[in-house]
Amino acid sequence: MVTTIAAPAAPALDCSDRAVVHRLYERLGRAVIHRVQRVVRRGDIGQEILQETFVRLWTVGPRFASEAAAFAWVFKTSHRLALDHLRSRFSRSEFVSAGELAALAEAPATQEAEALQAQVLRKVIGRLSEDEASYFVFKYVDRMTLDEIGEVAGVSAKTVSRALARAEQKLAQWRGGLHHDV
Repeated sequence: MVTTIAAPAAPALDCSDRAVVHRLYERLGRAVIHRVQRVVRRGDIGQEILQETFVRLWTVGPRFASEAAAFAWVFKTSHRLALDHLRSRFSRSEFVSAGELAALAEAPATQEAEALQAQVLRKVIGRLSEDEASYFVFKYVDRMTLDEIGEVAGVSAKTVSRALARAEQKLAQWRGGLHHDV
């Protein structure tokens, strides 16, 4: 009988340990704030979301089998917090025109253009489900392809495509419905 000895498992990252969270913050902080600020378009709010993400990481104290898993958790949490911020500033009576949606996809050239894009994004996010909003931001803010979005979200590109089609349909119906509500 041959006895095999299993190799020791890689040590888990214990995020209830302040030093582990600090190390992750040092490694990820710049990337997270850069990404969040592209979504919320405000440095002060981006900084708050960055801090909230890492406070949650330490408070919840999850254990991760790998650094990649911890990175994914931080990325998803900061993304959801950014979307929550946009939703909280949304007024259901606001209207998004087709021109505003087109402007959202264009690269910002000025502070004024960025402010307009942030306003449009808040209006849009408030109308969509959580997944639709995430995919919408990935596509129009991060300029990711359907395949890239699927990889990040853990779904197929086809699923992303369907969700974006539903989102665009909801937005079209919403724009059309506003003319009847006035």
